[in-house]
Amino acid sequence: TAKITERAIRQVSSKSFGSADLKLDILRLCINVCEALPDLEGVLLYSAELLRTSGSGIAPGPDDNDGSCSLPIEDQLRLWNNISRTVGVGRQLGREHLAADYWDEFLIRGIEMVPSASNSPIPHAKGELDAVTKAPTDSQSGPFLYNPFGPTSKAKQAKPLMVVGEETTFRVTLQNLYDFDLDIESIRLTSDKDSCETSAQSVIVGPYSTQLVYLNAIPAESGSLIVDGCMVTIRGCHERWFPLFVGPWLYKPGTKASQSVAEDVPPAVASQSAEKRGSKASQGPTASSLALDVIPPLPNVVLRTTTLPQSAIMLLEGETRTFAITLFNASKSIPADLVLLTFEDSMAAQLQAAMLSKELPQVELYELSLASSRKPLRWRKVNSERSPSVDPGEELTLEIELDGRSGLSNANIQVSYAYIGVPLDSFNDRFYTRQISVPLTVTVNASIDISKTDILPFSTTFAWQNQQRPSLQSRPPSAKKPDTPSDKVRSPSSMNTRMKSGKLINNENRFQSLLSRIGLTPGDKAHCLLCLDCRNSWPSPLSVSIQVRPFPTGNTPLTSQSPKSESTNAKYTYTVHETLQPGHTKRILLLLPRLRLADAHLPIPALDPKQQFVVSSSPKATYEAQLAARENHWYREALLSSLNATWTEESTSRTGMVNLRNIRLSA
Repeated sequence: TAKITERAIRQVSSKSFGSADLKLDILRLCINVCEALPDLEGVLLYSAELLRTSGSGIAPGPDDNDGSCSLPIEDQLRLWNNISRTVGVGRQLGREHLAADYWDEFLIRGIEMVPSASNSPIPHAKGELDAVTKAPTDSQSGPFLYNPFGPTSKAKQAKPLMVVGEETTFRVTLQNLYDFDLDIESIRLTSDKDSCETSAQSVIVGPYSTQLVYLNAIPAESGSLIVDGCMVTIRGCHERWFPLFVGPWLYKPGTKASQSVAEDVPPAVASQSAEKRGSKASQGPTASSLALDVIPPLPNVVLRTTTLPQSAIMLLEGETRTFAITLFNASKSIPADLVLLTFEDSMAAQLQAAMLSKELPQVELYELSLASSRKPLRWRKVNSERSPSVDPGEELTLEIELDGRSGLSNANIQVSYAYIGVPLDSFNDRFYTRQISVPLTVTVNASIDISKTDILPFSTTFAWQNQQRPSLQSRPPSAKKPDTPSDKVRSPSSMNTRMKSGKLINNENRFQSLLSRIGLTPGDKAHCLLCLDCRNSWPSPLSVSIQVRPFPTGNTPLTSQSPKSESTNAKYTYTVHETLQPGHTKRILLLLPRLRLADAHLPIPALDPKQQFVVSSSPKATYEAQLAARENHWYREALLSSLNATWTEESTSRTGMVNLRNIRLSA
């Protein structure tokens, strides 16, 4: 490389003195003399020297236009044809090794590795593997488990990676500063290791242009690899090695090489060029190289089939669908003993952008954080195996669950796989993974919407007959009156006739069933009525079932001073069923015991593991308003924890969950 750089400086520095036209005329005369002798070697030598002397001898940049040859196009073509014709004559005479020396040192202007779209290895540290091997509830972050509150990891600029035994493609930029086609018969990459197998290509570089050529290389051993240039054979020229010159270079008088050349010229010429050279010496062209890392062999897993047609799915809001993807290990001897899944969806970016606002109220930030933490895509593992493996030539089927959520339009499944080779507990080195991306187009249609919510006080006098049951049951058998037909209709046992195959019989029985649950004990007097306006937005009838469960432990109703027993919990558990026609809205009534929370003014917790509580930055919120917001939040959470709503489409047996978090409580 040093000799080539010095020769480039010497050749271009010789142009700083003497007459350029006189030099060209002398070279033309030398060519004519050699042709008359005939001297084939001399013809090739002086023809190549004439092209070299008339050329710019620089490495122009993308916007430079001063790299053209000073000879007319006709003279350049005549010289190029003269070289080709002379080499052909020499071969006819049996002189196979007769060839010229190429005249431009800056033939290779760029070498880049072309990354693979899906098979590019991704490096990971041992700590990231430890995060993967932990249980999902124990690890807050990891390279494969998405943390919505974690910092965005930026990939560090590292060396390009090659895999042992796998073909890698390189993009090489060639330069031709002359006005004739440059016919390159063979070009291949060169590196510091002879074990790297490279393939040769042929290409024609157009007049005064750059040309891209793609070359392949296959490394045979792991470690570091340096690609420093190309071995090129040009038609009519010797095969020689060309280094890589990436940056532009323009000769500036004053280099040490030009000073050494000036020692051989007359003093008068040297003194005249000294003023042009200047006092500051410039540097010559700097050869570059491409450093790479070669890693051990990796498996090659491809996506074989998926149960989704055209990678698209349509589902209703609240519906959960399960589909499968099948992977195939195309490697001949390398298994994939580490397989992990990550998911991306269109809602994540929107939620993250909304959470960055510092003016959000505490309740809204909590709702956004909760929605961001609940991912619509999940990996449904068939067995307890945390990371399945795929042997060479085998298949692996993965089941994925997708939840229909409003605003979800597309999603992406990324399958990361690697070959560790040792148990995960004893592995203490860097490892590399590959990824398979499975894009999905998702269409979510509306199902059941809760448009309005009201909570009304409810008096137990509506169920006054239930209060008489203890006194009736305490009478002796002889004192009880026989049941009359009217008593049979109004008795609690007869009123509880709503359940028939899990559905309500009629509206009267529904209210009778609700009333039969209150007033059975002396302290059971405080209740409220929850009214939900549910609308069917799907063009088919949907059956809605809302289950009312006991309040969680710690949320004490007014009627209870001690923890509830199982019998008491069973008393408060019931289900209301309604059928909604398309486009219709129906009000569903739920009877709930009134609730008193002792710690209703606690701060709203933060779902971010790095923060303990959410602190509002809005200056408009007063202390009383914050207390009211906290109280509203905790009572709403207690209410949602006691409700569970589902919908069913009877004609197709499709089921889903009703989003109850749309319920809002006003102060």
